[in-house]
Amino acid sequence: MTPGAHVGPYRIESSLGQGGMGAVYRGMQLNVGREVAIKVLTVQDDDQITRRFHSEARIISKLSHPNTLKQVDFGQSDTGQLFLVTELLQGDDPSDPDDHIAHCEHTVCRRSRLDRRDQDLACER
Repeated sequence: MTPGAHVGPYRIESSLGQGGMGAVYRGMQLNVGREVAIKVLTVQDDDQITRRFHSEARIISKLSHPNTLKQVDFGQSDTGQLFLVTELLQGDDPSDPDDHIAHCEHTVCRRSRLDRRDQDLACER
């Protein structure tokens, strides 16, 4: 999908990523002017993947925790594509060395932003 395209009541602004089942876009919820993340299922003719996408939407809709995404919408576009809309989170840019996330064996290490002089790693298990 290209910027400016519409998925239901949402406008695509830019691509955020793509995987085996779908693509994720930065979008705009036009009726309220809110930035959102739009996941669009790109595989249309696989019943198992379609069921998994529906299951994902049902599960996310039931979650209520500060560390999980909030679902905004789930539906089907005029062209038949399934889509899942969540809040848009701002995060680290993996291409920015100051926002680097290093994956250690069974540990995710984040470069400390508090003291960039010595570039200590703070590790979370």
